[in-house]
Amino acid sequence: EGESMDLAEREGFEPSMECLAPYSLSRGAPSAARPSLRSTDSNLLRGAGQNRDPNRDPSVRTGLVWSPWCHWGMVVNRYWAQWGREGVTALLVLDHLAKRLAGDSERWLFRAASLSLAPADFVAIMGESGVGKSTLLHIIAGLERPDAGHMTFRGQSLDLLDDDARTLLRRRHMGFVFQAFHLIPQLTVEENIALPWRLNALPRHDMRQRVSTLAERLGISKRLSAWPRELSGGEMQRVAVARAVVHRPALILADEPTGSLDAESAETVLDLLRESGEAEGAAILLVTHSPTAAGRARRRLRFDAQGFHPL
Repeated sequence: EGESMDLAEREGFEPSMECLAPYSLSRGAPSAARPSLRSTDSNLLRGAGQNRDPNRDPSVRTGLVWSPWCHWGMVVNRYWAQWGREGVTALLVLDHLAKRLAGDSERWLFRAASLSLAPADFVAIMGESGVGKSTLLHIIAGLERPDAGHMTFRGQSLDLLDDDARTLLRRRHMGFVFQAFHLIPQLTVEENIALPWRLNALPRHDMRQRVSTLAERLGISKRLSAWPRELSGGEMQRVAVARAVVHRPALILADEPTGSLDAESAETVLDLLRESGEAEGAAILLVTHSPTAAGRARRRLRFDAQGFHPL
């Protein structure tokens, strides 16, 4: 497939890396070495798994004294939420998700976050800094675990999936635009964009055309052979967006995808995200502080410590 895409022979490259994990957050890795993304996933999830299991301890799930009526009410609500608007089965259902503040078991970052997302939905989430919007996206992607509540994706409960199952689910069906980009420095722009495609073993003969089309659309076609360190912040953001949509995922999680872009580039990115929903049926969850970006979504929600509120 050509020298530029021969990743297996690249010095220091690990073919088993998970492209959608924030590898720069790996604990204890020396600055001179790039840690394995697979081990990063495991470290994050092992740390979150030290909390009590909300499925076995209802007081963790609700924060209230448990009663049979409370339990069955939550069960009914969960299955009712699976059927979104007009009987369409929901792609993603969040049922009273909650997360504690790190290092403080008595304080909650957010509680009672409930949301149903159907295929081709485009939902914008706004809220003050520090309320847990990015943490919520990490929980949905399986990079962190909630301390209470339940979550289903494509009708499958995510509560009891192990690390490997969550990694495969994220790799195959989700695209993530990280706020800090998390491009892999040892890969070119072209290789970074194509990484989800290759990890999912999609047809190689379509890969270059797909990467080329996205790069042209986002104005980075002349930068495909460049390294991440040679890119501007806006260029890195566009590469991250292209990587998130290249494999046509069912769910796109975008954390401030226009934060480093000028107005014209931001419009192009938002057009691409919206078209991914309209043409390919992807659901989009967009976290943003920009009223202009939020205005492109079909639904706009405010997120705070008590969950979601309509705007």
